[in-house]
Amino acid sequence: MRSLFLFVFVLVFGLAGCSPTYDWREVRDAEVGWSILFPGKPMVVTRTVALQPSPELTPGRATTEISLTMHASRIKDVSFALGLVKLEGKTPAEREAVRRALEASRVKNIRGRIDSIDPKALGSPLSARGTLQLKADGDPVPARLLMRSVVRNGWVIEAIVVGPSHGFPQDEAQQFLDSLRVGTP
Repeated sequence: MRSLFLFVFVLVFGLAGCSPTYDWREVRDAEVGWSILFPGKPMVVTRTVALQPSPELTPGRATTEISLTMHASRIKDVSFALGLVKLEGKTPAEREAVRRALEASRVKNIRGRIDSIDPKALGSPLSARGTLQLKADGDPVPARLLMRSVVRNGWVIEAIVVGPSHGFPQDEAQQFLDSLRVGTP
């Protein structure tokens, strides 16, 4: 009996130790026309965001408020997110300006600088480095940001991975960004 208990104990805790950190699952929205692989079950939050003034968005100096819906999961200290902004009644130039303003705000969030961006590539891949404050009372740590954003059918769709530089999961981040599929709803 004791050996059976020991076997079950080792089996249960051995399997628990082997559970994958990344539990990939496809998340999709047929109405908007996107799908992406998340490394864990995402939470969904919608909030209003004020974008900085720009000539393409706001004549004069007023900010533009948009409704941003985020699907996000966190693995260790790394966030994987998909952001969605519906832009009804905006011109193609205004939509592109919102996409660029969102990119700039992501880089600003990490007090960062852009390492690389390829505006000719599908989804404008962007890489940036900066700092993150992981705990309210902690010191900032070096951080990485990878993102891809597109404008499709009146929506800005952005895939974002951000986390500490030390131990940043480059392969998993790239897998997340590469899995973004945007079609016609």
